[in-house]
Amino acid sequence: MYLVTKTQMQNIDRHAIEKICIPGNILMENAGIKIFEILKKQYLNFNPAETKICIFAGIGNNGGDGLVLARHLLNHRYKTTIAVIGSPIKMSKETLINYEILKNLNAKILIIKKSSGLSYLKQIIKDSNILIDALLGTGLSRPVEGLTGEVIELINNSGKKVISVDIPSGIDADTGEVLGVAVKANHTITMALPKRGQFLFPGKNYSGKISVVDISIPYEAIKEKINTQIFLRKNKYTNFSSR
Repeated sequence: MYLVTKTQMQNIDRHAIEKICIPGNILMENAGIKIFEILKKQYLNFNPAETKICIFAGIGNNGGDGLVLARHLLNHRYKTTIAVIGSPIKMSKETLINYEILKNLNAKILIIKKSSGLSYLKQIIKDSNILIDALLGTGLSRPVEGLTGEVIELINNSGKKVISVDIPSGIDADTGEVLGVAVKANHTITMALPKRGQFLFPGKNYSGKISVVDISIPYEAIKEKINTQIFLRKNKYTNFSSR
């Protein structure tokens, strides 16, 4: 198992999509399914009516993973609210597809573009048992501010169980630095390979338990694009698990 930088992970994704011809939608679908499987096993009540989940989705592919997760939660009758932070017209192609699917399923979706829209979101958070952070992915390189920063503060002050998709939003995937403000997760479910910033402080303190899920990126793509191989020994990180 290797710790990767954001550039290495981007190159691995690109190689899988462009050279091996695995569509990005398939990788996103696999990510959402694997996140759902971990949630169901570790956090979801046997009776879906007793569990309320709020998913915070950004407009990039990290948000798309969250939208796929939302569909699987809804298919299993879990009460799920999706809070899209930003304008859907700016969504990545794969994320927009999953957003349209949820609209067709009449899912409960809040579109929040301004701080004035946060008042209702506060009540949703209060009523929820689990919060899913799918706001920002590993490509983040500048400080989080504005509306997204306010949403992160709401998540951190909620006292709820928080699960981050791929990396806690606001953490630099290379250095572990907090870029302005970052989600403090209880559990981070990361795709394909763990990222360096999840094991460097302060990012390690924000990531909580870390699970790595296989989203069907072939080993050939990983071997091709990892230039600096950093071996991760499982027994060094007691909170690390591979699933």
